Amino acid sequence: MAFGDFIVRRACNRTVDRAVHAGVHAKQQRAFQCRARDSTALFRSSSRAPHPLRIIAQKWRISFGHFDLNVVSLAARHNVQMAIVGVKSRERDPRFRFFGVGNEWAGDTFKAAAPGEKVENMPDKEYGGWASQFFRSVADSGQPRFDLVTAAMQYQEEPGKPQRNVRYERLLLPWKTPSDEVFITACSRVIEKEGAENLVPVEEDSSVIR
Repeated sequence: MAFGDFIVRRACNRTVDRAVHAGVHAKQQRAFQCRARDSTALFRSSSRAPHPLRIIAQKWRISFGHFDLNVVSLAARHNVQMAIVGVKSRERDPRFRFFGVGNEWAGDTFKAAAPGEKVENMPDKEYGGWASQFFRSVADSGQPRFDLVTAAMQYQEEPGKPQRNVRYERLLLPWKTPSDEVFITACSRVIEKEGAENLVPVEEDSSVIR
């Protein structure tokens, strides 16, 4: 092989390697971005124009964090999307205990089968693994968490399971139960779909360690 041909082939191999690496990196860096917000702002919102998640936050506060099943009907009456996740002190794997209306991306089949299933085992396992970290963190801290999330959501029951960028507010509240299991209510309010890829996150916090 001529030296010139060797140089050209080596350069081509490097180009292919970089392209493969970039593709793998892009796949690993699927957009799940989270920016922490001040949860106390929910309590300070005007009573004339309250934040949609305020009613749930108030219920948690007046209950002193002790779980009350009425929070489910409260969320339904105020059109708040809610899921409940349980985290046991020994098992540590967040599991769905309730999956409410809304959350269109999940699909009716999964929502019906969700109770008892690990969060990380949802059909969109990449999103499930990412979300699990936050439930563990809130269960450990015992403190609420209010976030602005921009995520590429996979719509499970649409042809081809397309991914759509969704920007939503998420309120995670830890509730005490009579057992060693902590219930986390995950309430969300969608702000924008599809155009979320054009929204630049500020003070991004994709981890759960503060």
